[in-house]
Amino acid sequence: MGIRRMARACIAMLAALWLASPVYATPIAIIVNTTSLAGTAVDLAFDLTASTANTVKITDFSSDGALDDSTIALIGDVSSGMLSSPPVIIGGTPGFDEYLQSMTLGDSLAFTFDTTSTQVASGSPPTPDTFAFFILVDGIPVISDDPQDPTGALLTFDFGIEIPVLTLYSSATLPVREGIVSNNVAEPGALALVIAALLALAAMLPVARIQSRK
Repeated sequence: MGIRRMARACIAMLAALWLASPVYATPIAIIVNTTSLAGTAVDLAFDLTASTANTVKITDFSSDGALDDSTIALIGDVSSGMLSSPPVIIGGTPGFDEYLQSMTLGDSLAFTFDTTSTQVASGSPPTPDTFAFFILVDGIPVISDDPQDPTGALLTFDFGIEIPVLTLYSSATLPVREGIVSNNVAEPGALALVIAALLALAAMLPVARIQSRK
């Protein structure tokens, strides 16, 4: 195979890898449209199920609803922070941890979460640490009939593994989307390596054309 054809093949392969394997770098901003439930008293549950000592840090909570700082319930390893006085840090030891707080919903809510990945999940295949966010009414997830997510979570984030996986369970009742973290500077990682490889291989093509004409 000539240099030009080899370079093209490598570019195609790397591009396919880039598109097929999204790379998530925290922090991640989440926005939930709660207009359909505005005025409803709910509980916000931030859960971490971990096999490692990794943590989740929650910051930048905002909403036009009303948080109730007198109704906070903690399970497991959770720091003393509050959504109204961040950060809230969940985890640090293996097990199940939860931060739960009541509020009256407005038209939207948003928060940013960041995770540590210094601890690598064990097992073959490894069991990831999983962060999940729920909106509960009387202890029951508002969205509990999604066949893709029988737990009723609005999002899950699996980490402590080679490629973290963010899943958003958006619906007509509660649309969920990613926001923009303005102060987030991407760290060099798999995505950067793919981009560098694509640029390097693309630069080889003119050289290959010149050599082929000699």
